[in-house]
Amino acid sequence: MAAGIFRGEGNVRCVLVGKRPRINPQLSAAVEMCDKESVEGVAREWGSSGSRSSGKCLVGRRAWRTSIGGISRVRNALGMWLAKGWLNDEKADQYFAAVAKCRRAREVFLKPVRGKYRREEL
Repeated sequence: MAAGIFRGEGNVRCVLVGKRPRINPQLSAAVEMCDKESVEGVAREWGSSGSRSSGKCLVGRRAWRTSIGGISRVRNALGMWLAKGWLNDEKADQYFAAVAKCRRAREVFLKPVRGKYRREEL
């Protein structure tokens, strides 16, 4: 059920965190919608918590949101769904594009130190 909710309302993206010279790419996944119970279901599956969002619903109430960040957390949460075929087409492409963007950003912003990057490898 959580994979279906994510497929409809979720997103994966790579954001740059920090200021020069310490810019770090971070992979994140989130679900934002008006139905609190659906958001809580995804949050339980991911091991995160649901909270109010800045987005608005049609009735004027604030929306609900849950998110996870970090390469390994997103990979663990979404990798299983990808392997089972629950995320395909657009969401799978979105996941792989975000991972590629973080990898490119890592090459641009982080210089190798003794053959390895300073942060967690993608």
